[in-house]
Amino acid sequence: MKKLFSLILCLFLIASFVDATRFVNYNLREGKIDINGNFIATDIPVNNVNVVGYVCLDEGCKTLGKKIFIKQVREDGDLTLGDGILNSGLNSEIQLFYPSQLLSNFGYAVYYYKNGFIPWEANPNWFGTTENDPQGPFNVYLTKKDFCTSKITEFNIQNSERVNTPVVFNVKADVDSKTKAAISHAGPLGAVPEELKEHYSIKTLVTLDIINEDGINVYSDEQQVLIGFGNEENIKFEFIPGDSGNYNVLLGTRVTDEKCSLSQNDFVEKEITILEKNPLEMCYTDIGNLELSSFNVRAGHNLLIKLDKVSNFQEDIQNEVIIPVKSLINAELLNEFGETVYTELFKLEANTNSKDVEKFALSFTVPEFIEQGNYELRLTGESDDERCSLENKKDVITERIFVEKRSIFGNAPQIISKPIRTAALDSNYIYDVEAVDADNDVLKYKLLSGPEGMIIDQNTGLITWHVDVEKFKVGERHFVLLIVGDGLFLDAQFFFITINGDVIEKKEKREHDFRVRGMDLEFSDTENGIVGFLSLKNDGDFKENNVNIYADIYELGLHEVLISNINLGTRDSIWVPIDMQVPSSTKEREYLVNVIIENSKYREEHKFIVFIENKNKDLVRVITRA
Repeated sequence: MKKLFSLILCLFLIASFVDATRFVNYNLREGKIDINGNFIATDIPVNNVNVVGYVCLDEGCKTLGKKIFIKQVREDGDLTLGDGILNSGLNSEIQLFYPSQLLSNFGYAVYYYKNGFIPWEANPNWFGTTENDPQGPFNVYLTKKDFCTSKITEFNIQNSERVNTPVVFNVKADVDSKTKAAISHAGPLGAVPEELKEHYSIKTLVTLDIINEDGINVYSDEQQVLIGFGNEENIKFEFIPGDSGNYNVLLGTRVTDEKCSLSQNDFVEKEITILEKNPLEMCYTDIGNLELSSFNVRAGHNLLIKLDKVSNFQEDIQNEVIIPVKSLINAELLNEFGETVYTELFKLEANTNSKDVEKFALSFTVPEFIEQGNYELRLTGESDDERCSLENKKDVITERIFVEKRSIFGNAPQIISKPIRTAALDSNYIYDVEAVDADNDVLKYKLLSGPEGMIIDQNTGLITWHVDVEKFKVGERHFVLLIVGDGLFLDAQFFFITINGDVIEKKEKREHDFRVRGMDLEFSDTENGIVGFLSLKNDGDFKENNVNIYADIYELGLHEVLISNINLGTRDSIWVPIDMQVPSSTKEREYLVNVIIENSKYREEHKFIVFIENKNKDLVRVITRA
């Protein structure tokens, strides 16, 4: 009798729950985000998708309340509540039951997720209907990013002077801004539940190889790390050298996450010297983390150089008597033949202590007589102290720059990127061709010669090629010829690609990065509209041509072109006017404004909240917050 009563009570509760909810149908589909950050929908179905929903406790769902999808599961013949996570199983559709009473003015936070996909987010506010009033179906897109890169943001070496003493390599790795954007723009929600953090992270492989003077790999190690959105990951390797001499250290990162269809590696190369015995009266200088104000500089102008530096005098290494000393930095410009065409010497003060790396800034003047073209900037650091009588260990870092001169007849574009000359069999070869133009002309790229299957994007210069094992063999060399034109002038680049089994290529650390840095609104009401200015900053390493800026308020169905086809120099910034008209019937409250800044090379989104006042009221109120 007691069991029968329990069963009737459970059925009554289930019936009450169904009656107090409304259901909505969703199609689960696959989407992708291309190299420029554009979302592309497909009709490809996705099954085995998990869904979890929460009550939003604030604007933008930055704080989450209780779960809203309560699943009944049967345990030992009794019905009990589940964990609030639903799964579509083998189906590519799912039906969700929402409470008929809206539990928050901020709506709900709903997350759709599956391993190997970037989650899809939604902020519905369904209410006031019953299960007899179904809705949908609506499409939900779980996405993959076409192209991802993991960046090495820091690479420091400690204790690199002694045999049989551990050499410690401290590494920081991050994902590039385009990959972050693909994850962060999965939807409008501000919070990431603890149980979903892995789905908002990118799996990255970090590798370290050490090659001795004979070309033998004496140490190899790798670590798989999970880089969460907005976070850098710290990785540490330890190597104990058995012999003295010079060693070449190769550090690489590669995205291995299934959320990314293709991955471009990032590499850093350094040289360390292991001494045979503990020396006295030795000086050493370590420099690294080179930053340039631009990779494109005009003759006669200054180039701002920033670098990290340590320079010490080891008086007694056994008792750890190490004294910071002054140092010299010799900056050289080398032409394409390896000839030094200009030199400038800088004297730097000693660090405040012997252990901590400190950043120094140099202003390097490119002389007027330097011809236009590609150059290598080579920086050599050494200690500057009279006590360095036994040995003065130097350190060298290099970077490629382009020096330009303006012509009265116009200028031809210049290809400034270095080609990747090796490819691995049965892998994807990727080379992002970069060119600059002193006249800020629109550039087009064309591949004139290359191996079968190689293609180039005419707008971005991205070369891709799958090295098919059925068509190519290890040891083959293939000729590549490409051109870039501005409609009048051309520049060409040619090189050979050698196919091998395992490729380690050094990649220049350059990126596109322009974004909104600030805003100032004068009005935000139904009479004047949204009026003010956006501050746009180019923090990237390239000139950006034909940049367009759009603003959308999806809730009001508004789309506005703020400005078209503007050009930004490197480290340049401008103020862009905002003038958006809003419907007179707009309800007085806060709205989410989505700003898109893009050209053929890069795309960035910025969201901010604006309070729109209805002028039918007496009180004038303008509130903005980014």
